[in-house]
Amino acid sequence: MRKRKTIIIRDPKLRRIRNNLREVLIHEIVKREEKIFARKKKILYDEIGRFHDLNDKENNEVQRLNLEFRDYVFLLRDSICFCQGCRAADKDMSYNPTLKKWYCIDCCKEFQEEYKERRPFRIQEDDWDWNTEIFYRSFF
Repeated sequence: MRKRKTIIIRDPKLRRIRNNLREVLIHEIVKREEKIFARKKKILYDEIGRFHDLNDKENNEVQRLNLEFRDYVFLLRDSICFCQGCRAADKDMSYNPTLKKWYCIDCCKEFQEEYKERRPFRIQEDDWDWNTEIFYRSFF
């Protein structure tokens, strides 16, 4: 998406449906991640639980599983399923096109207020750099 978009659902029934769908998606991704982790553990460790040397085939399989796991992590992280600020999964969300992530409306307001409050002190603060400035400006 190229534009800022806020999705607000006021109907309680639709909210419940939205929340349940998000929960199903999150649980499915977590379940797939657990399966990948179990397959990787099976390759890396022997029956006793000791780490053993990998041959080329096993090494390639572990790398493929790591990439697949990473894809699921990024898929969940960049989705509308939960807020990137507070990790809430049951709130109305707003898309930040600069960061390409979804944030709940409460976090967006909080970031805007924090930016406004720190405006006079930003130049003097040591922890305030250009990346932090870009992050906070993206919520306006």
